[in-house]
Amino acid sequence: MTDLLDSVQALTRPIRSKVLMTNDAGISCTTPVVLAPLLDQLDAAIRGTVGVGGAGALANERNMLNADALYRASMITTLVKDWARIVGIQTRPTDLPGPLLDQWYVLFMQKVHSAELVRWHERKMQEWANSIEGMLDPPRTRDLPNACPICEADTWWLNGNEYPRPLILTFHDGPRMIEDGKGLCRSCEAVFGMRELSYALDEQEQEKSA
Repeated sequence: MTDLLDSVQALTRPIRSKVLMTNDAGISCTTPVVLAPLLDQLDAAIRGTVGVGGAGALANERNMLNADALYRASMITTLVKDWARIVGIQTRPTDLPGPLLDQWYVLFMQKVHSAELVRWHERKMQEWANSIEGMLDPPRTRDLPNACPICEADTWWLNGNEYPRPLILTFHDGPRMIEDGKGLCRSCEAVFGMRELSYALDEQEQEKSA
């Protein structure tokens, strides 16, 4: 049941991470940081204490984020309360999903459940974690001038219109940008790791110059 506990704690425990920081002299280093649990960050988004792009974000962007956060939080809270009632917890309107999820896990583990049911709960909580992370920290995108190394297209189509630069990178800034970043061809829908795409484009250039 370790995976189930990990899924619960991914939502309810503080997040320890590292960020890439650069000082005035241009020297970069990774600094450890501790962030609030994802469910607490979601609650903060509802209250407007975080927003797209930080404090300088446009008001309409912050409003969109807060509305999205309210919708997600409502769905999560409703389902967590359903889970809690199933295991015998008397819920109240003021109950927060984080503490309630911890209580649910303790009581849920006191009985034997099918592997399918356990896995369903794991997947649901992983979906919540991924959706919160994606909402609060959307990836950066950058298109590339190269043709796709798979289909060799240098344009792509959308709604009957043709556009240049089919290759696009999606990534988060940080020490794992290369490892976690992805590449996508919007023409053939091929997906690449960022490092894999870099190698493929290097080979493509070498073949052209040969």
